[in-house]
Amino acid sequence: MRKQATIKFFCVMALAMMLAAGLVGQAWCEEKKDLAFGAIIHVTGAYAAGQAGVLDGHLDCIKTLNAMNYIPGATLKALWVDGGTDAAKSLAGLKKMLAEDPKPLAVHGESTPIGLALKKWFVKAKVPAVEAGSDDKMGEKPSWTFSPPCPNVNFCGAWVDYFLSHIWKDKSRKPRFAFLTWDNAWGRSPITPKVKKYIESKGVEIVAEEFIPLVPTDVSAQLMRLKEKKVDFTYGGFYANAFAVVLNDAEKLGLVDDITFGVGYASTPEALIKYAGDRTRNTWVVAPSFPQSVLLGENKIPVIAKAYKDGGYNKFPLVIYAHGFAMTSIMVEAARMAAEKVGVQKVDGQAMYDALKRMKNYNAMGFMAPISFDSGRWFGQDQCVLVRIQDQKIVYEGLIPAPDLTVKYD
Repeated sequence: MRKQATIKFFCVMALAMMLAAGLVGQAWCEEKKDLAFGAIIHVTGAYAAGQAGVLDGHLDCIKTLNAMNYIPGATLKALWVDGGTDAAKSLAGLKKMLAEDPKPLAVHGESTPIGLALKKWFVKAKVPAVEAGSDDKMGEKPSWTFSPPCPNVNFCGAWVDYFLSHIWKDKSRKPRFAFLTWDNAWGRSPITPKVKKYIESKGVEIVAEEFIPLVPTDVSAQLMRLKEKKVDFTYGGFYANAFAVVLNDAEKLGLVDDITFGVGYASTPEALIKYAGDRTRNTWVVAPSFPQSVLLGENKIPVIAKAYKDGGYNKFPLVIYAHGFAMTSIMVEAARMAAEKVGVQKVDGQAMYDALKRMKNYNAMGFMAPISFDSGRWFGQDQCVLVRIQDQKIVYEGLIPAPDLTVKYD
């Protein structure tokens, strides 16, 4: 008995000495560090319908990854504000989050015009923005803005290339193209001199630019002008509820079968079918993420799908919820990378910025095509997902290459 007691005594003493010397590991000695992740989601205003489900995805991402102990030694916290589809309200919300303790390590944004308006504030605060919107000016230095999707200019180029290679059959004349798009920064972002030059270099005639209000009610006048110019195909960016108005009016004018409509990913195809039904039959969507049929059919997003099911959500499509979850996961993954590099206690905005600059081939929990910022670019993808809508079903055409049509800043 005395021998066993002596052994126990020396074991306890040895362990105490190791703890004192810091040899057992900091996780034993330190409390977990709170790491906060922000989001500016527009639950009111013109964007509200298109973003229904994004906030739930953001909140559940933090909850789920925290339960998974995704970053050992850290407790993950979710912050968010309603941007109200308004730059001033979004700025006030950002300042509110930056005054929190802890303040967000990064902020997930969901608006091109608001992302541009807040760009300098992220630089000033040394807090990265992970922005779903896209515009060449996001790459203008100084910038702490990272946009995971393929840029809208590149989406447009990819769509034009695909249309010419796989859809256009009449070789006797040039196809006639028009920009048909939202009248805001996101909608206008692909209309640049570089994009126009690229389209024309492919033997395409650009005949029109038509703009649609954020919340349209009647776009017959814009569509009649396209009809008069005998437009063959278009490209633009809208939310599904806005583009549905375009398709409804196009059907009344007999244009749905005459014009091939190409749109960016904001027109979520699952939601678009709900809003416009069979009027979607000549619509193609270029996107950074896979359609629901592929996500579930190939079991690409098991963690996200489980969280969606457990939440009992049925008011919005899985893909919109998954988008919010995936965008926030990019911030959390960057924090994990930063913690590996500098230690969890030293993770801050600068460490997050450095980690995002190293990010390579991250698929956002399986939701997106690979995202890489490691080449020094501000956008994450050089390819995009293409789907067409046929018989009110989403047909996955695959990943297609996207030409780089972004402006290069020194």
